Amino acid sequence: MASKRFSTISEEDLKSLDHDKNSKNTKRVVKHGMNLFNKFLCSNHMDLGDLVENPAELNNQLRVFYASVRQKNGEELKKKSLDSLKYGISKHLLSMYNINLKDQQFSSSNETC
Repeated sequence: MASKRFSTISEEDLKSLDHDKNSKNTKRVVKHGMNLFNKFLCSNHMDLGDLVENPAELNNQLRVFYASVRQKNGEELKKKSLDSLKYGISKHLLSMYNINLKDQQFSSSNETC
């Protein structure tokens, strides 16, 4: 029974809250970062599904990706743009695969650029 202090929350309400917890900008950053990383993986005949099973190889591919990603015109990314990509990829891997890129095993990719 609900009181004035606590409302009744349905499972649907909880799912909606979970879905909407990230801002639109965060969702855009995650989507952009993962789109670029997936394009990189495809161009190298790799699949994220396989990499999440092998943290050492995921770390290595992240290192290569961070060092090689460029703007559409071929110029290097600014540090803030690269940090944004790293954030988006990190957020996705944590939420979808419970992989924390802040762990020690990913230190070399974190130090890239």
